[in-house]
Amino acid sequence: VNVPWDVETALARGDQAPGDAETLFAFDQILLPIAREFAPDLVLISAGFDAAERDPLGGCRLTPQGFYSITHKLMGLADGRLVLALEGGYNLNSSSACMAACTRALLGDSKPPRQPTAAEQRRAMFEGPGGPSEEQPTIIHVEKIQAIRKYLSKFWSSLRRTAV
Repeated sequence: VNVPWDVETALARGDQAPGDAETLFAFDQILLPIAREFAPDLVLISAGFDAAERDPLGGCRLTPQGFYSITHKLMGLADGRLVLALEGGYNLNSSSACMAACTRALLGDSKPPRQPTAAEQRRAMFEGPGGPSEEQPTIIHVEKIQAIRKYLSKFWSSLRRTAV
């Protein structure tokens, strides 16, 4: 199952590229319900970090904390039988931090401390320091997730239930 983000349209509208909030919302609204309905015996993850902040190809804003949360959520499937195979990401610092966060989740360690995103660092230079806050999903991406959920509900009964 793919969630095709429309990064270019979001940026052209002045919105942000998808980050942790949008990705976790997509997991909760689409990917995890489908995965639970499918009920796998084993979960194989192609752990590419193209969506990590600062990756030159993906254009997204996922942080190590976001990847930790994704991994932690996936561990609830298949009685925790989960394999991560590192396969991509084109910023060595971002990829290594994200893989380390995923490994922390697999080991049952705590979530890594949150660092300000590049956008938060830039904003702080102009607006002064302010602690990072929990982001809410951007409306353009929420609308995309809702449209994808509606389309996929033809094939997955778990998506026919009321979305949050």
